[in-house]
Amino acid sequence: MGIAKNGILGPASGKVGPAVWYFDGVRNVVRSKSKRDAPPTMAELKNRLKMKTLMDLFSTLKPYLRAGFSVEANGSGLNYHNVATACNRLRISELEGGLEQLDYENLQLSKGTATMAEAPLVTAEANGLRFSWMWQPDDFESAEDQVMMMAYLPEQNTSLFETAGAKRSHLQDFLPLPNAYLQARIEVYISFTAKDRTRVSDSLYLGRIN
Repeated sequence: MGIAKNGILGPASGKVGPAVWYFDGVRNVVRSKSKRDAPPTMAELKNRLKMKTLMDLFSTLKPYLRAGFSVEANGSGLNYHNVATACNRLRISELEGGLEQLDYENLQLSKGTATMAEAPLVTAEANGLRFSWMWQPDDFESAEDQVMMMAYLPEQNTSLFETAGAKRSHLQDFLPLPNAYLQARIEVYISFTAKDRTRVSDSLYLGRIN
C-alpha cells in the first residue's frame, strides 16, 4: 500500500501497483518491483545472513547510530542508517553465523573527524560500567565534547548507551546497567561528539566484558 501524505498530487511512499515509491534523503524516487524466479545462490544466501545479522544488531542501536553517522551522511544523499550499513558491510565479510559470531572489534559505530578517545578504559562496577579517558588541557576545541558510551549484549540482542554524556574534560563517566546484565557478555564502545553535534569521532572498541 502506498501513502500520499500531501494528498493526491504529492509524492507517495510505499508500493503502488508495480512501482515502489520512496524518499532517499534528497529526492522522491520511484522504481519498478523486481521479479525473479531463479533460486538464490549460496553466495546470495550468505550475504542475506550477513545483512540480517547486521540489521538485527542495528535495530537496538538506532539512536547511537544516528548520533554517530548523521554528520557523515550530511550532503551525501544518504541517511545515517545507509552510511552505517556501508561502513560495516565489508567489516563482516567473513561472518558465517549470527550475532554471537560477529567480529565486534572490527565494527564501527560512529564515523567523523573529531578527536577519538585518548587512552580509553572501561571497568565493571557494582551498578554499571565506568568509562575513563585522557585529555590534553591545551586542547580547548575538544574540551566541551561529550562522551558517547555503548554497551551491547549479543546474547540478548539488547544495548544500553548514552549519546550525550560527560564532557571530555571531565575524564570519566558512568553507564548504569541492571545487575542481571552485568553477568552477561558485553561488547563495549566509546565515541565523542561535539556539543553542537557538528562533529563526531570514530568509535573505539574497548573490549569484551564477561
